[in-house]
Amino acid sequence: MWVVGAASGFLLAMSVWLLVTGRRPPGILGRGLTSRDDQRMHRAPPIYFRAMGAMVASAALDGFFLVWTIGSMRQPSPLTLVIIVVGISLLTVPTGASVAWLIYLSARYRLFRWDKP
Repeated sequence: MWVVGAASGFLLAMSVWLLVTGRRPPGILGRGLTSRDDQRMHRAPPIYFRAMGAMVASAALDGFFLVWTIGSMRQPSPLTLVIIVVGISLLTVPTGASVAWLIYLSARYRLFRWDKP
């Protein structure tokens, strides 16, 4: 549970970086897996990194909700189930929208792996 909380905190910090700067992170976190991936990251516009920041922020919120749910509701009950269903339903909308936006921008700027650099 603490690992998920720490990972969510790290994701939240990375999302703030991506949203504020609109650039890839410095160091090893900003590199691609291959040299072609690295070329794609150089070509990517700031809006792509802001979209990625929105997706990472929604993943961090999902992780924090998971930690809160597991940590505070140890006894299963019908109320717990209702809270989990409502929380997941509310978090699905921004997560899905941010993923769709990132896919759209990747296609628009030809940043997928199968697109030539």
